Amino acid sequence: KFGRLFQKREFLPFSVSQRSVLRRRLHSILTNRLKILLKSDGMAPTIWGPVTTDGVNIVKWPYTGTLQQKWDIAQVGFGYYSLVTPYSGKGMAVYGPNYNENTTIVQWPYAIGQTGREWELRAATAGYYSIVSKYSGKCITVLNNGPQGTNLVQNTYTGVDWQQTPDGRPGWAYY
Repeated sequence: KFGRLFQKREFLPFSVSQRSVLRRRLHSILTNRLKILLKSDGMAPTIWGPVTTDGVNIVKWPYTGTLQQKWDIAQVGFGYYSLVTPYSGKGMAVYGPNYNENTTIVQWPYAIGQTGREWELRAATAGYYSIVSKYSGKCITVLNNGPQGTNLVQNTYTGVDWQQTPDGRPGWAYY
């Protein structure tokens, strides 16, 4: 379906090489929608409530497949990624940003070069990865390993299960 659209010059007035690049980028966008699950309990990072405003907390919640729990991953360079939810079009970010322990992870508009909104997928234990902030070097953690609805925060990596996600493609489970 998309291939035909990119081949027709009247729909997209780009050269053959430009259409090829656009086709690859569109394919990448369409195939990089992921769910992230915590090793500790299988819950997913979720935008709190049906809210799209800036600064809304990201919490852990049982995975139900809603857009609030899905994340588009895109490489931003040098081994770092953006994580943007299709629910609001906003990215996962360290609030502030700042370096403090227990700083809340929120949704915020993604902007290239904003290191508080860029993440590294760092190998943790066998088959698991941690999501580490480029800005602070701290990983996403469930605050005090609390129950569903608990905020996700950044903390220094200690190797506990609630700081890790299973390996699908580094640290992710596709759906």
